[in-house]
Amino acid sequence: FLSCRNCGFVVNCPNCDTALTVHLGIKGKKWLNCHWCDFKSQFINVCPDCHSNAFKPFGIGTQKVLESLKEEMPELKLLRFDRDTTSGKEGHRKILSEFSKGNADVIIGTQMLAKGIDIPNVTLSVVLASDSLLNRPDLATEEKALQLFLQLAGRSGRANKEGEVILQTYQPSHPVISFLKKRDYESFLNESLKLRKDLNLFPFCKVCLLKISGFDNALTEQTANKLSQYLTPLCLRKKWSLIGPAPSLIPKIGKKFRWQILIYGPDKTELPIPTEKSLWDFIPINIFLTIDVNPVEI
Repeated sequence: FLSCRNCGFVVNCPNCDTALTVHLGIKGKKWLNCHWCDFKSQFINVCPDCHSNAFKPFGIGTQKVLESLKEEMPELKLLRFDRDTTSGKEGHRKILSEFSKGNADVIIGTQMLAKGIDIPNVTLSVVLASDSLLNRPDLATEEKALQLFLQLAGRSGRANKEGEVILQTYQPSHPVISFLKKRDYESFLNESLKLRKDLNLFPFCKVCLLKISGFDNALTEQTANKLSQYLTPLCLRKKWSLIGPAPSLIPKIGKKFRWQILIYGPDKTELPIPTEKSLWDFIPINIFLTIDVNPVEI
């Protein structure tokens, strides 16, 4: 993201509650892009708030890693494998073909690089900033992180050569790291299932996420509160729990404000909602409701 080191100003998307991401094209052109609504903006060098020139990108990405590696080891031939460099026709294939032919020493990519790539000469895989994957507010975070780490680890040492994996983390004692070292996904699943069963979490309960969105934040919040008040006694009657209403993880996307209500209860029981139509009685014009049973992400 682009931020001022003098006053702390951050360039945010006008449509979403997220910072715009700095992108660098193949020809060196920089621009700002929102990964949620695809809003694009020009790259700027002066802070619009305090007019300071100390206005530079923060954070880490494939582009930043490539620049750092160039400084540390200028003799290495590097390739980037991300959305910007693979967007053209056959973009993925061309970059992987160059790498497999030995025309580059290192390929730096996003998560999509971890899956289904079989290049015999690769002997080292590196995961940078793994903590960002381990600490997402999602029940399946650890499961998804371990899957990805194991997939990436499998990219190195695929032929007769030995492979090595380096994982950068501030939490070396994290359970996921321990299971990764042993390459023991089955034990992780067994422990995770036991924990979820003891705490009555999914898949040992039924979960429903109600997503309320609208262009007017006050009306959206008001609608979410009315739905919550209506559902609370119904949930209590059927021994279900209700959490919320609360702003969604990304509170605003594409000019729509987003709130959510999470309800969960005993497995194999009916949702504590008499009929879907009764919920729509609470939804005014220009407010949208989505009912997601057993959601993939919360």
